[in-house]
Amino acid sequence: MFCKLEQNESTFLFFKEYFKSLMKATSTDKVQNLDLQLQLQEIKNHLNVNNKNQKDNKECIKWIEENSKNYRLYLNTLKIVKLIFDCICEIENKTIDQIIYEDFKKVEAIINNEKESILENIFS
Repeated sequence: MFCKLEQNESTFLFFKEYFKSLMKATSTDKVQNLDLQLQLQEIKNHLNVNNKNQKDNKECIKWIEENSKNYRLYLNTLKIVKLIFDCICEIENKTIDQIIYEDFKKVEAIINNEKESILENIFS
């Protein structure tokens, strides 16, 4: 259901943009649509990086078969991070723009350490 997050600044920057988008997505349908849009963008990026035609269905299907599950796990994990930062922002009266990379790394490390023992058992 979840994955370990890479500890780098690009994950943090993606998270902040995802967080802001999730704040605007007020229903389950809108969150699912957001996730699908992000996955579509990942497929397009993959096609561009590999110099493939945007209409190359075989390459799209290949990406979906090889990456879609992991990408959904990644987004699910970022949703858990968002929930934690919702709490932090509420308690500390901060906005997401005030969250710094060092704070993100601490939360990310906790989630990565607790993934197997706690997070995966919540839904088993």
